[in-house]
Amino acid sequence: MHVLIVDDEPLIREGLAGSVNWELLGFSVVSSAADGMEALASVELSPPDLILTDVRMPYLDGLELSARVREILPDVCIVIISGHEEFAYARAAMKLNVFDYILKPIKLDELTEVVRRAAGHIRTQRERREDDYYAEIFKGPVNGRGPALFLDKAVAEAPDAMELCDIREFSRALASGGSDETLSRYQEIQERFLKMDSCPRILLQLTCSNLFFECKHAVEEQDGQLEAIFDSPVEVFRSVMTQPTMQEMFQALTPILSAMLSHRDSLHGNHFSREVDMAKKYIQDHFNEVDLSLNSVARHVNMSACYFSVVFKKETGVTFINYLTQVRIEKARELLRSSKLKSYEISYQVGYNNPTYFSTVFKKLTGVSPVDYKKQGGAS
Repeated sequence: MHVLIVDDEPLIREGLAGSVNWELLGFSVVSSAADGMEALASVELSPPDLILTDVRMPYLDGLELSARVREILPDVCIVIISGHEEFAYARAAMKLNVFDYILKPIKLDELTEVVRRAAGHIRTQRERREDDYYAEIFKGPVNGRGPALFLDKAVAEAPDAMELCDIREFSRALASGGSDETLSRYQEIQERFLKMDSCPRILLQLTCSNLFFECKHAVEEQDGQLEAIFDSPVEVFRSVMTQPTMQEMFQALTPILSAMLSHRDSLHGNHFSREVDMAKKYIQDHFNEVDLSLNSVARHVNMSACYFSVVFKKETGVTFINYLTQVRIEKARELLRSSKLKSYEISYQVGYNNPTYFSTVFKKLTGVSPVDYKKQGGAS
């Protein structure tokens, strides 16, 4: 974040710049201006996030400066510093929607607290603007080459590199219905970008948003909704677009596209035998782990936990937890028949860390306790 300090007294400007640990509070740029006119020019050249300004200055006082700045930067955070307690100044500042009003002589702890609160306010405002921005993109017009807002910006910034955003082969594979082929084309697009030392960020955003919206439309063509896969599709989209590097953006996008393709396939009448088989094998290999869960298995097959739960039940006819329980109890029965291990020892070996709970579950499924089952020679 960027803070601009405005005061016509050099000692105060330098004192404010040097007395506060700006970096610790989140401000990486600290600039200053000697009066309101200089500050206004600085704002136009390098817009700050926070302005600390004195009231009494030549040419343009702090209140006039605040009013002019509001016309350029409506959301900028302004803190007025004044040696005057007159109500007229405070009232004028309130009308200008300033963040706070500090009286001279300035106390360092008071100033630091105000700046800390201002930094939090700025971050909150940024998040809200970003939310609105991505919601606008998500719900706004989309043409054949991506969201209009991204496309317009890409054409303006990198008109000679638009061929990099070509996803026609991906779109053809998606239209043909083959998810494996579609993901192969997606891999080719990744490789095309990753071979480059660098590229304009807007082109990467445009390409990834194209891919996202192509899959979104494929789901919607089957009368599906992204809300069936993701709690907040807009937030999922935003999480991809805001990744800091090329590698991280593709890394974030990959499981999301995979989930959308899987959902499209299920709506289209295809089945998830491969993913469910992978999940079953993973359960067979890890049933003895106490922390084996729906979330960990869903991650293994690159699905969201909520969506995997639906798919697993649809394909197997039982819930995930019931299937896991059946596997664990069957393994326990095998051990009771073939080993000399005690019941409590077996409970640990099949993924239960509470022998009493294990016995309860075992009896519920088999009709007898583990001890009785072993005495009967595993005849139940």
